[in-house]
Parts: sequence; C-alpha cells; structure tokens
Amino acid sequence: MIGVEVRAAPFALAEHETTIAQYRAYMVATQAPAPPHWGDDMEPWWDTLPITGLSQQEIDAYLAWAGMRLPSHAEWEFALTGGGVRKFAWGDENDPTRVVCGKPAFPSWRWLIAGDSPEAARERREILRDYLRPVGSLPSGNTPEGVADLLGNVAEVVSGPVVGFNGAFTEQRDFDRLLLGGSSTCDAAAVTVTHAFESMFGSQNRPGLVGFRCARSLEP
Repeated sequence: MIGVEVRAAPFALAEHETTIAQYRAYMVATQAPAPPHWGDDMEPWWDTLPITGLSQQEIDAYLAWAGMRLPSHAEWEFALTGGGVRKFAWGDENDPTRVVCGKPAFPSWRWLIAGDSPEAARERREILRDYLRPVGSLPSGNTPEGVADLLGNVAEVVSGPVVGFNGAFTEQRDFDRLLLGGSSTCDAAAVTVTHAFESMFGSQNRPGLVGFRCARSLEP
C-alpha cells in the first residue's frame, strides 16, 4: 500500500551476482537448456562473469532450484545503504573508480537481431566481452559488510514494491520486478536509478546487461 512503512526482516544476501559458473551447475543438475548466446568455445574465464541474457522465467527456475529468491527492493537498498546510514555502498562520496561503469551505449540492436545461429551467439558473446567484468573486480566498491557489485557492471533484478527512504522505508509504487544498481553503461551519477523491469524489457526478453543475486529469509 502506497505510503505504508516496509520493514526489512532478517535476510541473507549473496556476496555477488549469480555467476555463469553457478548457472552452469544448475544446467548440469537439471538439464536446463543453455542461454542462446552460449557456445562450446567459451573459455574458463567466462565462468567468473555474472550470468546475463536470461528471461524472467529462467531466473525464477534457477532460484527455485537453489532454494533462494530475489531480494526485495527494501532489502537491496538496506544492503546498499546500511539501513540508510550511507548513500553509496562504500560511503557518501560518489567515486566512479569504485564501480564498473562509463562504457559506451550497449548495442541493443545487434544483441536483439543477431539471430539464433552459432555465429549470432558468438557475436553476442563478443559484445558481452566488451561490457562485463568478473564479479568482485572492484573490492573498493564493496559495502563494509562485504557485499560486492551492488552498483555497476550489470543491473540487478529485484522484487517490488518500490520503496523510498526517509528515516524508514515506505512503499512508493507497486511493481513486481525492478532493475537496480545500473550497468556498465551508466555514468557514475545514474547507477542508483530504479527502473521497472517490465517497462524496460518485458517478461520474455533476454537483456544482455541484466543479472541477479540470490537472497533468502532468516529466522528472526
């Protein structure tokens, strides 16, 4: 309900976004198909990158297999700000050297219209090679609690509703899925902007610079 206080109950949040290696383990265990941009020639260093290019349904299937869920907006903001005591993950001063950001605009038209051939998959991987960094690449951007990459590299899918903070988290808008944290194409001033997932991409699309991290509830 709009204007109602939203409390972040005890929760655990993954140190970094879900990686290609973790998603590969899920595929082996469940026989789930590989994302269309993957190929047999992917070198081992790919496993350290955040998994991107998934649909909402694929994200949900992974979370169900792992026994996890998406963090809520309130939980994600709590992790970023320490419950409202800082503006950025590391403190109050904007410092772009702590964030994977500032890359050129993502070539969405190449990503979307490349097709389904092995050559098209290879082209998508070449695009990602230029835009993604391994998780935890910039530890100076971690929170004091050790959570990495909340800002930059890939935008993260979280569950709604949208909350604002003014001494307490309050509901502002009712969206099911949100994008937080900005991607490698954001400038340093835009990495804290919130977007509605559906309005940005739709439920069936596979955005190249969107990932996710796992969360779970803890006993009070």
